[in-house]
Amino acid sequence: MSIMQVDASASHTIGNVTYDIFEYAKSFFDKDFFKTEYISTKLAHKQLNVYMAKKDFWKNKKPMIIMRPRIDIDDNDNDLYGSMMTRVTNNRSQMVFECLAPLLENREFGTMIRFMWNKLKVTYDIAIVLETYNQQIDKSLQLKNNIGPEIPYEFNTALESYIPNSLIYSLADHLGCKRTDTRTILYYLNTYAGTPITYKLKNGSGNDEFFMLYDTNMEITPSQITTDDGESSGMITDTYTISFSITASFRCVGLWYLFLKNKNPEFIVSSIGTNLTENDRIVPICAIPLRYDLKLDPGWEIYSAPCFHVSDLDNDVTDLTSQIPESVANLMIMTLDSGMHLSDSFVRFECFKDTLRLTHGVDYHLDINKTTDSDYGITVKVVVHKGSPKVTYRLFVLINNYAVNSICASVTTFNKEK
Repeated sequence: MSIMQVDASASHTIGNVTYDIFEYAKSFFDKDFFKTEYISTKLAHKQLNVYMAKKDFWKNKKPMIIMRPRIDIDDNDNDLYGSMMTRVTNNRSQMVFECLAPLLENREFGTMIRFMWNKLKVTYDIAIVLETYNQQIDKSLQLKNNIGPEIPYEFNTALESYIPNSLIYSLADHLGCKRTDTRTILYYLNTYAGTPITYKLKNGSGNDEFFMLYDTNMEITPSQITTDDGESSGMITDTYTISFSITASFRCVGLWYLFLKNKNPEFIVSSIGTNLTENDRIVPICAIPLRYDLKLDPGWEIYSAPCFHVSDLDNDVTDLTSQIPESVANLMIMTLDSGMHLSDSFVRFECFKDTLRLTHGVDYHLDINKTTDSDYGITVKVVVHKGSPKVTYRLFVLINNYAVNSICASVTTFNKEK
């Protein structure tokens, strides 16, 4: 048996939490209340000192909401501090595996994936910038009445944990499939894993990224709300600030372990498996939206939900072909051959921009064609009109589950351990 230990990357999960907290803070105000929204990683360390920022920044339209995350690495007041739940071993030996949570265990193919939990605490400093003193009074009291300062409570959400490529590649090698065959890898993971596995298409970083999706309860605690005396520009005072913080405590993956039943007795310690640059920062990523109400008719289910980012503002094209499972591709080919529209039969798609449902033919369109130039037999591309590079897009692949079970069964063969 060979064992691989891989460091986890918490930045994506923190990006999920950042998005949730940002939307939570905005939820206490009317929709489209804020004219400027900004997440900063470079403001004051202890609190948001908005007056130390460049004056040009305040030329943006008000009202503004500004948020900055502060990560507490050594949170010694959490309930798992110092326990085996947050560390594998306290000595030089790396062969201790108590309290590892299972993700996948498949004896038929000799594979097992486990992970170690961490508990993190991130404090988000938030500033609401308004134009008038009356607005400042009204909105600060509104926040105080609704947000419950210094009262912790549970916040249910869905988070994603990045599964390092080095672990995925070793698993693919063991199964006997190509490292680039994301369709087969996703099919295997979602067949045997105990929780959904999602996938983010290649973006500007050029990385293929797999994620474990898990539903969790964060503990969030708002702070007391403070106000300032306003900032003057000449004889006019037009910058009034409301400041407060929200602390979020949540669980994320600390270490990944891959166990393979083979003739290799190695214990391999690997890095995260993704290259980070000096300019990388925490980017708020919308997690897979378990709270979406797609209003599906009986028999229709979400088969997969790959997310992607756009790079072009107009008519950005993202190739989703590798994300279409074989059974779904077969149904699509059969439907096209029969002359029916996809939405009328077995497969249809819904595209979201963060939590906003997009309109097909207006905000985006799908380019679906049969082909003989690839192993997939079909190409599926999504074209986004007037895209926003800083947000997350997600395409839901919806299937009629009754049709899939009765018409087309997907059969995939992996190399078994002899």
